[in-house]
Amino acid sequence: MLIAVSSAAADTWEILTDPQALRALEPEWNDLWLRARDEYVTQSFAWCWAAWCTVGETLGRRLHCVVARHAGELVLVWPFTVHRVGAWTRARPLGPEVAEYSTVLVERDARAADRLGAAWKLLCRTIRSDMILFPYVPAGSLLHGLLTGLRRLMIIEETPISGLGCDAAGRAVFERVRGSKPLRRRRRQLAERGTLVHERVADPQRRAQLIEWLLPRKEEWIVRTGGEPIWRSLDLYRRFLVAAAADERLAVFALTLDGAVIAALVARVDNVRVEQFVSVHDDEYRAYSPGQLLRIDTVEWAFERGLAFDLRVGEHEYKKEWTSRHGLAVSYNISNSPFGTLAIAVRAAQRRLASAFRARYPGRLKQGRTPVAD
Repeated sequence: MLIAVSSAAADTWEILTDPQALRALEPEWNDLWLRARDEYVTQSFAWCWAAWCTVGETLGRRLHCVVARHAGELVLVWPFTVHRVGAWTRARPLGPEVAEYSTVLVERDARAADRLGAAWKLLCRTIRSDMILFPYVPAGSLLHGLLTGLRRLMIIEETPISGLGCDAAGRAVFERVRGSKPLRRRRRQLAERGTLVHERVADPQRRAQLIEWLLPRKEEWIVRTGGEPIWRSLDLYRRFLVAAAADERLAVFALTLDGAVIAALVARVDNVRVEQFVSVHDDEYRAYSPGQLLRIDTVEWAFERGLAFDLRVGEHEYKKEWTSRHGLAVSYNISNSPFGTLAIAVRAAQRRLASAFRARYPGRLKQGRTPVAD
């Protein structure tokens, strides 16, 4: 549906609600993603389409995508889904609905910020949603700049993010971890038991098989350690990752001993970074720290290609020794209707009461959920 033409920027705007219209954008969407150079895989067509087919459509979400063209060329694509939460409706960026960064795929030119502002106004006017949720917006990003300037009622949460830069500081941290005597000893002990191999799995079918191997073990680990899984359904998330594994930008790294997998790591690989988001090891080999060894080999693989290694959101204990870069991801839940304003106000009041109770009675109230897929 054609919405408007901006005379100032000569941009043509559309709202797409038909999944097949979204699918028809694939060639142009891929070109725009490649031109962006440093955009996350979560903004690629393959990722978003897999998310729609396996999660959005399955859960009965409503599709709503803002599209902009300049002189006929795609310059912005911003897909959302809308669903009901109790009495309210809420929109969020199209994805598998787990702990992903929220960004926008937009042409990186002098008009990018103005174009994003126009897209936001059009989104709010057309999406028919009480609230708009943006999980984990990287601080300093174009979207973060837009959202920090809004004058709307919203709930804001800040979450630490970390990683290893492919620079002198990052390499120094990496060499310190890799040179750890206990880890070198464990690698040697494993190598004495057989042939130890690190690989990025090339075959899409084998990537899917390793995802099937990995997810139940991850869920078992989460239960054993008292965590809460961030995926809504293990089966739904499995179906999504298997579908996404057809695209080589979803990478599966494995550590094998005589051909048997003892640790695996799922990551997104874009033009500037490797972004790990699920990893697990075979508990039989826990004493040898195979997960740490796999991460060492994967970081080395990334550095050899000039890529940073993103450890993503949360303050997990193992990340402390791995980090050379610290930052923030900011989550926003923003009102988009009078009814949504009421919902945000009620939720904000509940959070203030919970915070006061927690301060007065430490340990009596359960903390909010921390992402554990990493």
